[in-house]
Formats: sequence, structure tokens, C-alpha cells
Amino acid sequence: MPGFPSRIGSFAVVLATAFSGVACPTAPKGPARTKVRPASPAPKVEAFTEASPITAIAAEGEYLWTGSPKGLERWTLESAERLHIGRAEGLPGDRIDAIASGGNRLWVMTDGGAASLEDGAWTLAPPAPAPLQSGAARAAAADEDGVWLGSSAGLFRLQPDGWSPTQVRDPVTHLHELSDGALWIGTAGRGILRLLPGIAQPGRYVHADGNEILSVRGFATAATGELFAVGTGKEGDRVAIFADDHWSSFRPSPALELRGVARLGDDIVLIGETRAFAVSAAATAAPTKAAKALRRDGMQLVPTRPGSAMVGRRFTVRPMERRLPAQVRTIASADGGAALLLGTDSTGVTRYTPDGGSRAYRARELLDGALGLFVACESADDCFVATGGRTLWHFDGRTFAPQSIDLNAPDARVLAVVRSPEKRVLAIYQASDERTLHISERRHDHWESLNELTVETPAGRALLSFAHFAPDGLLWMGLSYRVREGEDPVPYGVAIIDLTLNAIAYHHQTASGKRAPGVLPIPNDVADVAFLADDEIWLATGAGATVLRGNKVRVYTESDGLESEILHGIAATEGGMVFVASRGGVGRFDGEQWSFPSVLRVRARAMARGSDGRLWMGTDRGVVAYDGQRTELVNRRRGLIDDDVENIAVDGHGRVWARTATALHILTPQKR
Repeated sequence: MPGFPSRIGSFAVVLATAFSGVACPTAPKGPARTKVRPASPAPKVEAFTEASPITAIAAEGEYLWTGSPKGLERWTLESAERLHIGRAEGLPGDRIDAIASGGNRLWVMTDGGAASLEDGAWTLAPPAPAPLQSGAARAAAADEDGVWLGSSAGLFRLQPDGWSPTQVRDPVTHLHELSDGALWIGTAGRGILRLLPGIAQPGRYVHADGNEILSVRGFATAATGELFAVGTGKEGDRVAIFADDHWSSFRPSPALELRGVARLGDDIVLIGETRAFAVSAAATAAPTKAAKALRRDGMQLVPTRPGSAMVGRRFTVRPMERRLPAQVRTIASADGGAALLLGTDSTGVTRYTPDGGSRAYRARELLDGALGLFVACESADDCFVATGGRTLWHFDGRTFAPQSIDLNAPDARVLAVVRSPEKRVLAIYQASDERTLHISERRHDHWESLNELTVETPAGRALLSFAHFAPDGLLWMGLSYRVREGEDPVPYGVAIIDLTLNAIAYHHQTASGKRAPGVLPIPNDVADVAFLADDEIWLATGAGATVLRGNKVRVYTESDGLESEILHGIAATEGGMVFVASRGGVGRFDGEQWSFPSVLRVRARAMARGSDGRLWMGTDRGVVAYDGQRTELVNRRRGLIDDDVENIAVDGHGRVWARTATALHILTPQKR
């Protein structure tokens, strides 16, 4: 195998023989020889802003309270100001299992016990009964005197003076207390229970009572007094309605998986995976003898048995013109239906109001300090993501978790991750008190630093615009550095690393314009790289499209046909076509001349080539995919949190990652 000198040649003084003897490949004439691929189905879009799911929600006055495995967050509804509360701030634990508000108290159940907040002070509850300690709380309902807590071990009562036992031992999924003091209890597989004030033994409602729900996913009380329950039974998902002391069950038609139910204004909202339906109820003037199907546009509720108890009542169902967040986990109403709260696995909480308004409350921890986007995967469910912030994220296919890159540098900034041709995952990072970059390799379940190899910038904090392995195994990085926080970064060309020889070569232009021995005059402001061949390398720079052939550098500018010399991305095809991304549109080079097709007149900020051959471009209108003939736009209507795309990356499994101003997205192309 040829060594570093024969591969990189004149890129360094000590590596002085390079591409000089390599002939420049013949440029293709006419259109690229790659096939034009037909349009594909729209990609599946997943959005992420948080690394932790919302496990509990409650609203009280001017505040919204949200719980997650990382603690409690208090949001000011008007300003979205956030205050984090965890074990360090007085809670008995960091994992929040349930929250409930009532009687001027906020009750919080954590993995370390329960606590209540009153008049700005936290009070820790006595240790929970042993069964509750072994089964985390799943549901809570508070009143003037205390709080009910449901868990896999049954129902428990907590008051300021301590715990009280109950006779409910069924696994509890949901709790709902009415103004008359009746407590409705949803179970997992055991139907619905009702506990009346002053009566220790709850009543149970099952199929024989008209309730066909075995496992409950939620309760809500309508403005007209009916109790709605949703969940699943022996024959699929059901909506059960309790009125006049009787239950009636309905099946959604067409079949619909119901995530939950809540009140919003005068409506009951049935929440599906991607859609929501509003159910309006009103008494009829003339009672009917049998229940009628509840129908309207696209979905109806069909009674599952004749002679339903829903006599004298009329309902209409209509689809709601609201975009639901994905992966809804927790559902709640606030202030008697004045707001609907949806907590998710990955995008925080969204609050809806009856007038059609909505607002998201997100910590955006995945984007804290983000400057770029780099993804490297060992498998589809074992990926590492770096954004230039202080956290290296591990993605297991569903959720993100922080990783420690260096125990000796806990505040290190991870600038990039990259996968080598030998399928090694590497991380490039910088400690806060250093200007050198370090490289670590992922080995089994830990990171091992390659301490003998460091990359250095002239001053300050280093930044990377790209990090890619060339086909010959050399690692290319686009460098810049920031002397002080808040100042613009200073471009510093490229660094090229041979990991087998532990050798580094730097290439850039000098301030004087003189060419240093062994250093190629590559424009300093380098944004991206594309490898057309081992000996033909293209760079997107702030001075134009730069190509390295042998030891020669050529820069294509506006005088050569570029619409703009400030380029943000570059890609090359097997057929020899080169594409560049700019604010003036996406241009292509066929070996002889540049052109900017009208179909590619998009203000592209970033570009990557997918495993299926399509180009993926980040724009201020969303992600644009180009298959060689037509473009397709993926934007907020298709699942993005916002349309302001700043970075694009493609992993080794064909997924397209897009970082916008407020979220991280994964686009999974669908098979044709």
C-alpha cells in the first residue's frame, strides 16, 4: 500500500513528491453519464429538539410544568422563560414520573420520592409505601386535600400528613377526578374503575356494562358533562362515553389508533398518531330511540351495539385543521379546557388554544451551541452526532443521549465525527483551554484518544467546516479559528491527515500572497470538499470552485460562469458532473462549462449527495431533493419544525440529516 508521501505529494515540505507526475483525467463532455432517476416517494421525516421525552405535564396559573428523566422544568407561559429544577434544587430525585396541580399545591413524583410546592417552598413527602417504590408512578390527580398517584402497583393516596392505602391493586394508567369528588381510574387490561367519596371499594366497568375498553389511554369531561374515555379493547381501539350513569362504546371508522383524549374549549379532542378530531356534543330536542353514528368528514364514531344508552344526545365529529407534533407521549387539558397540552418524545410541549393558536415550549438541548452538523454511524441504531457544541450525542434509532469524549476534558467541544474507510468512527474535539484539536476513536463502548496526533490553528478556538475521508484514506478538514467569542472566525484553509503515519499537512493562502514551500495556495475560506477521483479534488470556497489536479490549483470564478463565487457546498457524481451550492442557485460543471438550470434556482446553504444518487440541498425554504430531472421540497408542511436549513449530512444508511435554526431532522428516503 502506498505511503503518505506518494498519496499526498507536495502537500507538505517533507512530503515533496506528489501529484506532480499524475496526468489530469480527461473531463467528460456533455451531460453527466449518471442515470436520471425517477421521482421517489416523499421521505419519512423525524424531528428532534430534545434528548429527553416529556413524561408529565401540568399547568397552573401563569406557569407550565413539564417533567422528563432529567428533571422538572417551569415555563412562564407568556415569555417561555425556563427554570430547571432537579435534585440539586431541592427535589428528591431527577426523573419526573408524574405531576399534578390542585389545592394551591403542585405535586411532583420523582424516582427519589414525592414533593409538593406551596407558596414557593418545596416540602418533601415521607417515603412512599414499598409497592409504589418498586413501581414508578404513571398518573396523578390532585384535589384540595392531596394527590392520588397511580402506578403499576395500584393506586395510592398522598396528603400533607402522609400516605394512605387504597384497595386498588390493578396497574393504573390514567386518573381523572371530577368536581363531585369521583375519581375515575384507567387500568392496563382491567377496564375502568370509579372511586366515589367516602367509599373504599371502587366500582368496575367492563364489557357487560357497555364499556369495551380494557386498557385506558385517557379521560376527558365534555362541557356538557359526558365523560369520554379512549383506549383499546379486544377488538381494537374504542371511544367509551359515560352519561346518565351508563356507558356506550364506539369504534372509530375508519380504524384509528387513538393516543389520548382531552377537552379544548367546548370540544372533546380525540388525538390520533397524525391527526386530531373534535367531537361536539349537544342535547337534542327530541330524543331518539337508538344511538346514531357520529360522523363528519373522514371519520365517524359507530356504536358497537344496538340499544345504546346515548339516548337524547347528538354528537358531530370534524377533523381539526391543526398540525400535531410527532410521537405524542403525554396529553392534558389546562384551566378547564382553556388549553390543550401535548408532550412528545423529542420536540418538547405544544400548547393549543380554542382560537386556533399554538405555541411550543422547547429547551432545544440538542442544538445548544450548535455550529454545524456531523454524523457517523456504526449501525443504523448506533450513531454519533456532533454539532460543534459541548455535547457529543449518541442516537440509538429513537432517542439521543450525551456521551463523554474525554474524562480529562469534561468541557470539551466536539467539533466533528467521521467514519473512516475501515469503518472506524472518529471524533474530533477541543478542550476549552487549548487551541489544538484531538482525535479519538470509538472502540467498543468507549472513546480512546489518539494522543500522538493533534491539529493546531494559529490562535483561539478551532472550528471545522467539514471533515471527510478521501477515497485514498486521507482525512480532509476545513479549518478556521475564532480568537475571541463573538468575533468572526478567521479562515485557515484545509488540514490533511494520514492516520497511518500520524502526519498532518496544512494548505492555505498566506497574508502576503507568497506561496510557502510545499503548501498549495488553496483559498482559506473552504466550506466543503468533493472527491471526483484520487487525483481530482473539488472544494467549495469563498473565492469560487477550486479544483486540485495533481499539484495544480485552479479556481473557477464568476468570470468562468459561476453565478456567485461564495459557495456553501459541493458534490460530484460518478459520471464526472460537479455541483456547487450558492445563494445564486445550484450550478453544475460538465467538464467544460458551468450552467445554472432553472430547476435548481434555489438559495442553497448546504449540499450532500445521497446514497441513491439524489442531491439534497438545505435552503431557507426547507430541504430540496434533486433526482437529475426534478426537485422536491420538504418543508414545515412535510414535517420540518422550521424551514431555515443550515446544514445537511448523509449517513452510511442513506438517511439525510438536516439541522435547522431550531431542530435536528432525519429524513429517511422511501423505496421507489
